[in-house]
Amino acid sequence: MKTFTWLISITSSSAFINWLVISFTSFRFHQCLKIQGDPLLTQLYAWNSTAWPLAPVWLAAVSTMLFMCCLAAGILPLGGGPFSAYNFFQYQIGILVVVVFTVAYKFIMRTPWRDLRSADLLSGRRSLSFEELEQLDKYYKQPKWRRFLTYVQLW
Repeated sequence: MKTFTWLISITSSSAFINWLVISFTSFRFHQCLKIQGDPLLTQLYAWNSTAWPLAPVWLAAVSTMLFMCCLAAGILPLGGGPFSAYNFFQYQIGILVVVVFTVAYKFIMRTPWRDLRSADLLSGRRSLSFEELEQLDKYYKQPKWRRFLTYVQLW
C-alpha cells in the first residue's frame, strides 16, 4: 500500500508541474510567432484556440493552486499530526523528480534557452497537400451537427 501511495504522489504532483510547463510553453510559442511575424495561425485551416490566452492562464492558475495544495499537505499533514520528512517527500517527490530530471537533461545535453527572435519555427513544418485541403473543404461544408457526430460515432 505504501508503494501505491508513493506512485500516486509522484504522478499527481509531477502532473501539476507538467501542466504548468505546457501553459508556459504555449505563451512562449505565441510570443515567438508574434516576434518573428510568423503567419502560421492565420493560414487556412490553422487551428487557433478561441480561449487563448485565457486557457493557458486558467491552466497555470489551477495547476499552481493544486501544486500549492500538495505543498500544504506535505507541510501540514491531512488529518492533523506533526510535520514529518516522510510525509513531506511523499507529497513532493514528483516535483523533485521533474526538477532533477529537467536540470540533469539541460546539463548533460547542454541545451540552451532559446531566444524568441532566433527560435526555429520552420523545421518539421509542412504545408497541407491538395488532397488534404479538399478533404478539409468537404468536412467543413457539412452542418455542425454532422461534424460533431464524426467525433462521437461508435462504429
